[in-house]
Amino acid sequence: MLNASHRPLFFITEARREDLKEIYKIERESFKDPYPLNILTVFLFLAPDLFLVAKTLHDRKVIGYIIGMVRRENVGHIVSLAVQQNFRRKGVASKLIEELIKKFKKKSLSTVRLEVRLSNIPARRLYLKHGFMESYIIHGYYGDGEPCITMFRFLE
Repeated sequence: MLNASHRPLFFITEARREDLKEIYKIERESFKDPYPLNILTVFLFLAPDLFLVAKTLHDRKVIGYIIGMVRRENVGHIVSLAVQQNFRRKGVASKLIEELIKKFKKKSLSTVRLEVRLSNIPARRLYLKHGFMESYIIHGYYGDGEPCITMFRFLE
């Protein structure tokens, strides 16, 4: 997202404990079955370098986040990605994905995986745009019974 002089209006940085309330608000607004605040806190504790936020330049408010974890030594996992409603479709999610992928590459990971609701076509298109491939469906994955589709991306 750029202003009239083509400068970015947000930046990406590692999440901090004081960001969690804003992150939790975005989580609740974005998902039918949001992670509780204490689980978000655990993710931040377990992998602080892979929990990234997008913040506005002018007031440093959190407008989006992405949570990454390392699984089985060489597999990165995108646990959650969400952007505040009025900042969607402005490049925030793409920039969060790109920055997390860079961090996964620095850790010499070979693959990134994620799960997304089968019905979440905009998210699936976003991940496809970033080189992910749809792999298989897990029925009943979400609490409401909806299936997820598992997506993978191989890293160079």
